[in-house]
Amino acid sequence: SLSVMISLAEFRDECTGQHIIRTQHYLMMLARKATENIADVHLSEAEILMMGQCSPLHDIGKICIPDPILLKPEKLTVDEMEVMKTHAQHGFDILESAAENMGEHGEFLRIAQEIAISHHERWDGTGYPNQLSGTDIPISGRMMAIVDVYDALRSERPYKSAFSHQDALDIMSKLTHTHFDPELFECFLEISDEIFTFSEENS
Repeated sequence: SLSVMISLAEFRDECTGQHIIRTQHYLMMLARKATENIADVHLSEAEILMMGQCSPLHDIGKICIPDPILLKPEKLTVDEMEVMKTHAQHGFDILESAAENMGEHGEFLRIAQEIAISHHERWDGTGYPNQLSGTDIPISGRMMAIVDVYDALRSERPYKSAFSHQDALDIMSKLTHTHFDPELFECFLEISDEIFTFSEENS
């Protein structure tokens, strides 16, 4: 079942369930703001809720990454990073095979696949796995990229301490136009007070 897959994704990842709860909420908050502010974004509340439900599966492909790489406390080498990058395609493939066996969850799994494979693509086309750029990247992946990076910056890792909210925003602002959809990032900045409040309450 989907809940089993989500538990697996959490169990294998270095992040906690809190990361999943936070990114889920940030994604829905950003999707609502984008629908309000950006003329060609028309996401219904049902679609937004479905994106939120799918988002815990964005890193499901990490169950295919060997422990020494996934759990390594130091920064990864170039070769190890190449292995780590395969989690996006693995995630897509896992969800695709699940979709074949779970007909009634088709739409849910389609969005989950889209997020899994596209959340490491970059606005300028330098991301992975398919080097998509601009609006060729599905909007779900473009939004997930923003909330995922924000949460990673705000979280402590074995190889780095947590950044403050403002430092995280400053770092991300420098990455707009390369990593992030500038219009979506503008929406993220507009809701950053609410994001900060939620991050403090769920840390």
